[in-house]
Amino acid sequence: MKLLKLFIIVLPFMSALNLSGQIVIDWNEIPHDVGTQWIKNSAVNVTVDLKTTGGPQTWDFTSQAMGSEYGYATIVEPSTNAYIDSFPGANLVYCSPADSDTVYQYYNLNSNRIIILGMGAVSPTTPFVWKYDPSDSIPCPHSYGSSYGFHYGFREEIIAGSYMEYYHYGVSEYDAYGIVNIPYGSYDCLRARIYDTCAMTIYVSDIPVFSDTITFINYQFITENYGGVVCVKSDTSETDPNYTDAFILERLTLFLSGIEDNETLTDDIECSPYPKLFSNYTTIRYSLPEQSQVELTFYDMSGRKVNMLVDGTQGKGSYSYKWYGNDYNGKLLGSGIYFYQLKTGNKIHTGKVTLMR
Repeated sequence: MKLLKLFIIVLPFMSALNLSGQIVIDWNEIPHDVGTQWIKNSAVNVTVDLKTTGGPQTWDFTSQAMGSEYGYATIVEPSTNAYIDSFPGANLVYCSPADSDTVYQYYNLNSNRIIILGMGAVSPTTPFVWKYDPSDSIPCPHSYGSSYGFHYGFREEIIAGSYMEYYHYGVSEYDAYGIVNIPYGSYDCLRARIYDTCAMTIYVSDIPVFSDTITFINYQFITENYGGVVCVKSDTSETDPNYTDAFILERLTLFLSGIEDNETLTDDIECSPYPKLFSNYTTIRYSLPEQSQVELTFYDMSGRKVNMLVDGTQGKGSYSYKWYGNDYNGKLLGSGIYFYQLKTGNKIHTGKVTLMR
């Protein structure tokens, strides 16, 4: 289900303090810079070793074969967002593409907690705005041994006289700590065990005519600087917290740090690909306002670096480079979505192009 897939792109918390190998998550370590991006791939029906509670211990998620599905999330500017008028308290907005739709998740981040306000989708067929009532409130800081309960959801009218209620509720507890290994790297982490219940009821004239409740036991492995690098989701109605057969495994494959307001590339550096959909080549054009160290790199959907067109110092001026959809060795790559990253000094610009052979 697309909706359930969206919910596993969970809050990518960051942390900064390490006490005896245990990281502590405070409110100001939660990523909030506009331009921060996460790319994750996932696989279904995967064998996992979740270990036990406590720590320190080591988890290894490097050997699982991952599928081609991926999750892509970006922090965007709240004031220019499509549904910001519906969420006036939002100061943190995540954007995730889902097929032809673009889904936004709205939060309020303050010194004591992060509040989940709701979500909305810009869609050519099924746009929606879901304002959570109640909204979820996650206290900060988090550390090994801490826990919190959650309860959030929404009501949506289906047709006149009938509506749907959809709620998530449960408990999240930081029950273990140690090191987590993935192909992207090895990190100190906290493990969060999440007992999650999703309940949906459909009403006609205020009479319930259909209901469905499903439960999961999920795990997040949360690290310094990168947030949640691994998410494990159980099959529905799982009761054993030490299960070995997971419904979904999700891993970080690429992380791009945010762009501070005074480093926004669009203010002083023009960068654009043309065409964005190509079969022969696409041209990346950019302008530099001053001499800078420049890197122009391409990645595939899994986050693997496939080519680098520029790596060196360039002076003030305009530049353009053609990319033929090839790797370092000149071998032509297959059809798909590819990401480019332009780094100029301490500034980063990213975008995506689509190759059709």
